[in-house]
Amino acid sequence: LCNCAIAKALGAKPLVAEKSRNASAGISWAPTASFSASLDYFEITIKDRIVLSENFVGAQVRAFLQQNFSIIGDIRPRYFTNAIDTKTTGGDVVVRYASLLPARILMRSTVSLSRNHTDVTRVTPAPPELTALGQSVLFGRVEINRTTEVQPRTSSRVNIDLERKNLTVTAHAARYGTFTIRPDLTGNPANDQTFGAKVITDLSVGYRFGSRSVTLSADNILDVMPDRNIDLNTVGGTKPYSEYAPYGQNGRFMCVRLSYAP
Repeated sequence: LCNCAIAKALGAKPLVAEKSRNASAGISWAPTASFSASLDYFEITIKDRIVLSENFVGAQVRAFLQQNFSIIGDIRPRYFTNAIDTKTTGGDVVVRYASLLPARILMRSTVSLSRNHTDVTRVTPAPPELTALGQSVLFGRVEINRTTEVQPRTSSRVNIDLERKNLTVTAHAARYGTFTIRPDLTGNPANDQTFGAKVITDLSVGYRFGSRSVTLSADNILDVMPDRNIDLNTVGGTKPYSEYAPYGQNGRFMCVRLSYAP
């Protein structure tokens, strides 16, 4: 967007390459062929991270766009910018176990826990082109929230596969932690909302017939939905659920898959 006349007029500068530094450490343990565990830690710092700016709103912005670019309406421009530095830290724990159950049922199971957190460590101030239009923030409350809080910081998963001859059954459960949105462009905290943790369960059953197979699967089989948006965040009732829910807002999904491998 550096070549866009409107972006330049609002203070956009040529983008530069991000610079990142990654550090990680981990340990693993496998005392038997059927059991293993691992623990990993990571830290990622990004300098001059390329992000979208805030939306620039207000009467002065609208008048500027109309006078200089003949753009009329409730226009809320934004542009890509090297506005921030960030630091992300986190860790993962994974445990795997396999066993042969009675009736020669092979079970494979995996349990994992994950936690990560992102901090914005530097923010570029608004350029003079923006401050002249009453815009004091280039990258502020709304975009910082999208960078640091709209994805759950914690998640955990359990996966179990059962296999006997041609029959396979897979169960998967994932717990997503809380997340917070701060969507109001004017910074009104009345729109802030924290969504509760949810557990999403998937189940599939498959059977092989020689070179053919059929699988019946159900994603989110318990039809778990996100917490409903508060009235201020529904956009006139058109958005009852948050678009940021990591498990979606469509509830249960079922399908049958047929495959053939000659």
